[in-house]
Amino acid sequence: MKHLCVAVVDDEPAVRKGLLRFLSTADFEPRAYESAQDFLDHLASERPDCLIVDLQMSGISGLDLLAILRRTGAGLPVIIVTARDDPESYENCLELGAAACLCKPLDCDTLVNVIHSVVASQA
Repeated sequence: MKHLCVAVVDDEPAVRKGLLRFLSTADFEPRAYESAQDFLDHLASERPDCLIVDLQMSGISGLDLLAILRRTGAGLPVIIVTARDDPESYENCLELGAAACLCKPLDCDTLVNVIHSVVASQA
């Protein structure tokens, strides 16, 4: 059975490392990118099944990345993660095409279920 490839875009090294470790142990094939631009530079050659993006990053933000992916028609399910637990942030993300928006700290079981759900909804 093919493992789902899940890309993680977060500018905090500790968060990226933790998510990579968790996703590996949860039988996903994780890829890490330190910025939205780094992810975009690799998108043509490394197309993941799902993308987990931090909302607030330096440079291109998670919201900006969502807008770029929507404009280019990437058709990639995106899960936004944020420390900002406010309805306006969630609404903005969903309006721009995020498949889900989760608040940090992440619940591991919830994250796994959301990943499987958003990937299945794209099939």
